[in-house]
Amino acid sequence: MATPYKYNRIDLTTDAIRLTRLLKGDDGQPIRCEIFETFLHQVEGVPYEALSYVWGSEESVDKIWLDECPFQVTKNLYQALTHLRRPDEDRILWIDAICIDQSHNAERSHQVGQMRLVYQNAQRVIVWLGVSNEQIDCLFDWMACLDQRVLTMARPHTISSWQLQWELVVRHPHKEVPYNVIRQALRDILRREWFSRIWVLQEGALAKSAMIICGRKGVSSRTFVVMPSVLNIDCHEGEQARLEILPGVLRANAWWSGGDSTELLTLLRKFGRSKSGDPHDLIYALLGLSTDAYTSDLLRPNYQINLQETVQMSIAYLSMRSRDLPEHSPLQGLPIWTIEEFLDALQDLTFHVFRWAMDHAHDKLLTDLLQSQIEKPDNKRIRQYMSYAGYHGCLVKIAMKKANLALLELILQIRCVDPYAVDSEGSKPLLQLLSQLPGFEVFPTNSDGDTELLSATKRGDLSAVNMLLKSPDFDLSLVDGNGDGPLNIAVRRGYEEIVELLLKESKEEHRKHKGSDGWTPFELALMGGPPGIIGRLLDYEHFSVTEAVLANRSDLVCRILDFEPRQVEGTGLGTEQTPLRAAAKAGKTNMVALLLDRGAEINSTGECETSTALWLAASHGHLETVRYLIEKGADIELMSLDGTTKKSPLWAAASKGHGEIVMCLLNAGAKAELEADDLPAIKDRPESAIILWAATHGGHMEIVRAFEEEGVDVQVS
Repeated sequence: MATPYKYNRIDLTTDAIRLTRLLKGDDGQPIRCEIFETFLHQVEGVPYEALSYVWGSEESVDKIWLDECPFQVTKNLYQALTHLRRPDEDRILWIDAICIDQSHNAERSHQVGQMRLVYQNAQRVIVWLGVSNEQIDCLFDWMACLDQRVLTMARPHTISSWQLQWELVVRHPHKEVPYNVIRQALRDILRREWFSRIWVLQEGALAKSAMIICGRKGVSSRTFVVMPSVLNIDCHEGEQARLEILPGVLRANAWWSGGDSTELLTLLRKFGRSKSGDPHDLIYALLGLSTDAYTSDLLRPNYQINLQETVQMSIAYLSMRSRDLPEHSPLQGLPIWTIEEFLDALQDLTFHVFRWAMDHAHDKLLTDLLQSQIEKPDNKRIRQYMSYAGYHGCLVKIAMKKANLALLELILQIRCVDPYAVDSEGSKPLLQLLSQLPGFEVFPTNSDGDTELLSATKRGDLSAVNMLLKSPDFDLSLVDGNGDGPLNIAVRRGYEEIVELLLKESKEEHRKHKGSDGWTPFELALMGGPPGIIGRLLDYEHFSVTEAVLANRSDLVCRILDFEPRQVEGTGLGTEQTPLRAAAKAGKTNMVALLLDRGAEINSTGECETSTALWLAASHGHLETVRYLIEKGADIELMSLDGTTKKSPLWAAASKGHGEIVMCLLNAGAKAELEADDLPAIKDRPESAIILWAATHGGHMEIVRAFEEEGVDVQVS
């Protein structure tokens, strides 16, 4: 029995790579390859092609011969080698599955770090899209004809060049173009897995030239990328993005042609949910394509660390914008997130990290974040950070509890902290702490330029405020140098009687004014102000639980419900968006748990009787929320109104392609064969047929397979 191929180690301190020689051969003969080592700085003397393909299932493998030793490759790679092999000459290729020892993580990390150069230096990139059929062969024949015609035209070429030549091609007197056949063939190709994978982005974007191959047919990428426009086919965003990165006329005006479009953060937001065999690659595959992170010492491909560390390294790079390791470990205190949680946070990563640090009282991380924000030219968002409070209170309280003087100094630099602010017990804890610091000077209670009303409010002079409010020319809209109005100051400092006087004379604009800390008077009171002030403000301000839920402010939710328990169902607010439904729709499982604990009705559909919390969570793809609601007894068969018809949570998940939620509902006992009595437009069809139609129409074949496993007839029309 032949000994399986064993790799020789390569020098990881150099730019060494391996190339494979696909030996010539005829159909039916075994696939034979040779492997040899070279260096990227020497590849000009060894022209090679780089293969861009999808690995496919590793459970289905075939055998090739590598240096006369048996070597296992996936079925898709075996098919590629079979079709790429030439009968009369060898072919030099770079193929990741062969040229990298995938079992050696150190080598894998080293080689992945060089893949940018591998594809840049390749003579050509071969994009293998899989085996062909008669219809696809027909499409490629017509594309090849079109490509040859365009090459005869003077440059530069534009999309209209191909469209013009196509009109001439289809008018050929002796050939009739099977228009519907080739359009369907192109649609089928665009649905192939290559157009959803993460690695192909770098492979296509770095190619000098590319050949698109299906079976034994091929065409230059310059023609392939314009075919959807030529044939009037709409592409999904992911398909279009991958067409635009390939060599061709689309590149010049593509999404990644300039600006910040190729920064790592933008790439992760756009492509982080692509498919990959290893979740590390959702990050590593984009490094070589990024303009900012490619040279980072902090963030390099490293398959020797676990996924959580990779996520934390990415957070450190993106939120701190640091290219060097901080004095303390970059992982210390950083969020412990799954890759899905990390991707969810990317729309506002720094604030999500800040909020996580607040919720876990990680004062060192808060110090780092605040310092990085202060150093930015545009640091207006700092006030938003100052306004957030989690389980441990606001930023000032955390700094005080931890006695973190460095953090307190940063907070004082922002000048949006009032040392005279009181807590719920009427004390001035910040003033007491600051007074103990050497050299600290108490801020004056009055500032130059303050109106008499502002000065009296800051002094807590009730009689003076009362007198000034009787003056015909008082103005509650005037603010001090920090941007605080009288009501903001009185609430922050706990002057309950002054608050009452000001509220009587206030207008909505005064009650909605956000002070130097970024809060309205009502929000500020809910943050931890005296109960008496909260009660007075609630007479004027209906800050709904739903608003607090959407802001992910559990502290505000609790304080509001303490005063108005009825708001747990959103009663009297004139909205169908009950707090529970809002939380489920946004996937805020922690808020769902809090509201249910406070008595929210789990199967409520709101005043307009539309959708349940479970239906909304299933429709929007929030798996953890769905699981929690099922665990708490949500009715998995309760239909909800979607447009003019009622549909089940199972429909909601299937029609949106949320496969894991479909399986979760099926495992919980959801019925796939419900009779659709509430679907008047299609009364004669079981809901399973409708769900299957929705899933297949959206291209979610994994949903169809899930139903098939449950015994549903997937052949229904």
